[in-house]
Amino acid sequence: MMPPLKPYHKAMGYGMWGGEAHFSGNEYINFKAKTAEGAINTVLCLNPTASDYVPPHMFVGTKFNNVAEDAMAFIMSPP
Repeated sequence: MMPPLKPYHKAMGYGMWGGEAHFSGNEYINFKAKTAEGAINTVLCLNPTASDYVPPHMFVGTKFNNVAEDAMAFIMSPP
């Protein structure tokens, strides 16, 4: 069996047309909206090379400890 030709984080590397994601017992601590180098830094974001479909995500027992409001989520404008 050959490995995929494209990286897994690319849209054509794998497709997601169903399913769901479960996150349990995670704690996000000291997230700022920008990294030391000035890049965007967020707890949640979309993969810019993925398809338009995002499966449901379930969060149980999630804690946000000192997370900047702008660092909670980044959802890009559609291309």
